[in-house]
Order: sequence, then C-alpha cells, then structure tokens
Amino acid sequence: MPTGGLVGLFDRDVVLKLACLGLWDEVLAATGVTRPYRLPSCSVTGSAPVFRRWLKDRAVLQAATDRLAAIVTAVPVVDEGPATASRATPSFVDLANTEDIDAGEALLVAMLEAAADPAILLTGDKRFVAALRNHHPARYAALAGRVLSLERCLTLVCQAHGAAFVVERAIPVVTCDGSLRLALGMPPGADHASFVEALASFDPCRE
Repeated sequence: MPTGGLVGLFDRDVVLKLACLGLWDEVLAATGVTRPYRLPSCSVTGSAPVFRRWLKDRAVLQAATDRLAAIVTAVPVVDEGPATASRATPSFVDLANTEDIDAGEALLVAMLEAAADPAILLTGDKRFVAALRNHHPARYAALAGRVLSLERCLTLVCQAHGAAFVVERAIPVVTCDGSLRLALGMPPGADHASFVEALASFDPCRE
C-alpha cells in the first residue's frame, strides 16, 4: 500500500449511497481522503439487487449503476496483506461476533485501528455505528472523529457547496436512505438550513 495522504476505508453502504447521489468526488474533497479503499463486496453485480430495491425509475437506476461502475473501477479493494493480518486479530473476531456488525465492517475497524498512516472509516450503516458505540464504547471512543457517517459526509459537502447542491442530488434518489427521506421532509418552503440541521440530528456519530 503506498504511503502519504489520508486513507479512507469505505464500507459498501456508503459507496452505494454516494453512487446514487453522485457525490463521490465531492465527499473525497470534503473529507480530505486521497487514498480511498473499498471492500470486495462493493461490486456492480453484487450491488444490483440493492439498487433495484432502492431505485424504481429506470433512468435513475442506470445512472447510479454507471456511477458505481466508475467508482469500482477507480477505487482499489483493501490490500489483502493488511486485511489478512487484521482478520487474524482478536480485535476482528470480537467485532465480527457482535450483533449488527458484519464481517466487512469488522475488518475495516480492525484495519483502522492498525493503520500506520492517517486513516478514517466512512460508513452508511447506522446500525453498525450504534453497535460499535454500545457494545465497544472504549474502542469507539479511541476512534473518535475517525468514523464518519453518511450524514456527516453530506454535511461537509453542504458546507463546501451549499445545501441546495446536495438537496438537488438527493431528491431523485431519496429512497436510498432513511435519513435523506426524513431530512427532505422539511416543511415546503423551509430554508435549506432545515435540511442541514436534520442531517446533523440523524448523524449516528454525533457527540
């Protein structure tokens, strides 16, 4: 694995949702990630059933699939050497045996804890964050600020580009995420600040 820059370890959920939103590049810029990595499970073929469940409009579905294909092509899978080493640790086994933390998420946490270079973990799974906080509070506290939710990522993009920019991307694909549906349910005519406030209130990583 090359050195230098900020490593971003992306779980499958957040990659799929950013592909739906078309905000992959914006999130990399907003978070400062220069070396993104994905899980092997984040593939176009393997993710097709999820996309079909989320996105009923054929054109929207195709556009999201095309964006995911571009991400998968550009972003490497987590290095097998560090991944294999992390899977052999008690840390991984402990996490993988925790309810609502799947093997991929457990691997990313173990790799984050062992990372020699600056690294963050980006996730679109609120249940995973809740399980990590509730069942492993000391470990979660040690990773404070290094686990970023989808809501936090979108808030950072709002800060960089304005809330209207994110809202415009979110409306056609709102069915991909529950927080988006709720945040976009703000009263008609409300200021876009309401959308940003809603995202912050739904952020599972908030203090």
